[in-house]
Amino acid sequence: MTPRSRWLLAQVLVTTVLLGALARNLDLVALRSLFLRVPVWFYLTSLAVVLVGQVAYAWRWRLLLEAAGVSIPFTKIVRQYFVGIFSNNFLPSTVGGDVAKAYYLGRDYGRLVVLASVAIVAVAMSLLLYAHLVIASLIGLVFWLQQPRASRGGAGAT
Repeated sequence: MTPRSRWLLAQVLVTTVLLGALARNLDLVALRSLFLRVPVWFYLTSLAVVLVGQVAYAWRWRLLLEAAGVSIPFTKIVRQYFVGIFSNNFLPSTVGGDVAKAYYLGRDYGRLVVLASVAIVAVAMSLLLYAHLVIASLIGLVFWLQQPRASRGGAGAT
């Protein structure tokens, strides 16, 4: 058995054990009942929306790579993007998916440029998260200030 085959087998075994541990306390009858109550069109629509969103994120990554002078076929970018999503789902942090994308595309197209594009996406997502936090905080502040002073809480509330 080759080292690559052993690694794949180890990954399959660890995944199987982890899924088994998660499913051990699962009420399968209730889960089945829940799934049967949801219409099929809902599942298909949800899948389509998720796929379109992920392809759009891959497109954004492609634009960053092209701006850096790296021309990669879009199908390959989408494939590696989904490898990254898979890694994100099975590794303890979201960094694993970025590392996987940078590793697999970097070995063919230059690690530095691909890694830089992954870092740019990560920074952009972080800035977007902070922007959402600021907006949510401002909205919360507006609602808090609209309350009567006595109901706001805090040290001076009676």
